[in-house]
Amino acid sequence: MNARRIFIGIAAVAVLLVAAIASLPFFVDQDRVRRVVEQRISAVAGGEVHYESLKLRFFPQPSVEARNATVRIPGVLEGRVDTLAIRIALLPLLTGNVRPVAVNLAQPTLEVTIQPGGGSGGDPFAAYRAALGPVVDALVREASGMSLGVTDGKVVVAYAGQRIVSLSGLTADAQVAADALTVGASGAADLWRTASAHLKIAPGSLAATGKLQLSGLRLAELLPAAGAQGEVRVSAGAIDASLDAQTDGRASVRGTLTAAAPDVTLARAARTLGLGAVRAVLDAQRDGTALTASVRELKAGDLLPAATGTLRAKPDGSGPTVALQVPALDLARLRTALVALAGDLDGVQAALAFVPTGTVQALNITAAGSDFGALAALGSMRAEGQLANGALELPTFGIAVTGGVGRFALADGTLRWSELAGAIGKSTFTGGTLAVDLIPDAVDLIPDPALRKLEATVDADLAGTLPIVRRLVGRPEPAALANVESLRGRASGTVAYEADRRGADVAVDLSRVQGNVRYRGVPLPIEVTGGAVRYADDRLDVRRLDGRVGRSQVRAGARELVLGSV
Repeated sequence: MNARRIFIGIAAVAVLLVAAIASLPFFVDQDRVRRVVEQRISAVAGGEVHYESLKLRFFPQPSVEARNATVRIPGVLEGRVDTLAIRIALLPLLTGNVRPVAVNLAQPTLEVTIQPGGGSGGDPFAAYRAALGPVVDALVREASGMSLGVTDGKVVVAYAGQRIVSLSGLTADAQVAADALTVGASGAADLWRTASAHLKIAPGSLAATGKLQLSGLRLAELLPAAGAQGEVRVSAGAIDASLDAQTDGRASVRGTLTAAAPDVTLARAARTLGLGAVRAVLDAQRDGTALTASVRELKAGDLLPAATGTLRAKPDGSGPTVALQVPALDLARLRTALVALAGDLDGVQAALAFVPTGTVQALNITAAGSDFGALAALGSMRAEGQLANGALELPTFGIAVTGGVGRFALADGTLRWSELAGAIGKSTFTGGTLAVDLIPDAVDLIPDPALRKLEATVDADLAGTLPIVRRLVGRPEPAALANVESLRGRASGTVAYEADRRGADVAVDLSRVQGNVRYRGVPLPIEVTGGAVRYADDRLDVRRLDGRVGRSQVRAGARELVLGSV
């Protein structure tokens, strides 16, 4: 019995509701409803809205449908909307109150113009507030409690008269409340395959959080559109990227960018360099005191298996510093990459003479400058690391190191090596130090890039060591050295070289000498079975010499013999 009464009650309410809706056209001023809707639409849009026809419906729910509407907000937005549908709240309408609760734009075709400048004085937060503040305020004031939607839209975004991006298949939904504006959107574009975004903005403060996901991003087209394509062009396969960001709307913003591309190629003129798959994860933050970006992960094919780093600058971008950490780097691949991309440049060709092959471990690179352009200057860079199984060439002096190990540091344009060990031909060396200037010096008279300092403890093959010493000494060759016609054998000792604007000083100390020498003025070869030799200050001193000349034995004991000087 009770169930029957409930059913009858529900049916009665439904009948009354249907009757109320059916009688609305007789009790509601339809012209007034149309005028109120037109006013609210124009107020929400903040511009001019016109249409070919406007139809008011009361069933199944009160709504207004505008066909072929045109929208124009001078200097900001212009276009047409195929169908503009506005849903009206039923109960307030029964009392004569026209309250739109939902607006949907079906198949809009719009052009959005972003004006350069904006009078923000270079302050991005002022520009952000100037752009979004009036829009958010108008929506909260005129559309609070409403939902706004877009279905199958097309939007062209232009900046300074140039088209930046063209969106298609745009679907969006926004909820307007007094405390928050929430927007979700998705669509395709000429610069990417698909994208989805979510944004929440607090009115007043304009504090916001957002998330953007892109797939199929075409970087080769995006960079020129953004004015960021320089002499080196970047092309990549479809890039997938995501961005999470938030701001307080006034002084700080931070975000995380993750991007991955299956294949990236760099091109300069007719030269190309394939990097392979690239992945990067970047955390960025800007507040009133600093701009900071941290690379949590960076991979670039076989060239750069892994790297991390940081970038810091003042809020205006001045005074930047950068730090990069690379656990391991194959220098042969780096050398090949430099040749492929910039081997025709004189500066690169000169630097390549001092770029070894092998593996650098625990590489740390830092740079600082007055602006971002200054970071590329070699003099602003600092670097240090450990070389393993390296090959280093100093062709001017006939030095070709193989199997090299040691530490290096780059500072002020000078590359310094320490604890260096390896082989040069049939000789080996340990405890080596080496300094090479990579920046041309207009004051010094030594060719640049220039060897400034060399020291090592050697187990020397004398035949291979003699021409190196002669090149280190340079021309004109002192008589003490020029008189050595040939030299074979082995010895151990030290080699030292240091150059400045006055010239080069070379000192060679060898002991336990064993071998054969032909010396000008001595008619027979000298066979050495023991002794010490020192070359310094253009003198060749022989001490404690044991050996033979022809059939005669030589035992100098503790005596010193000066063979020549200049």
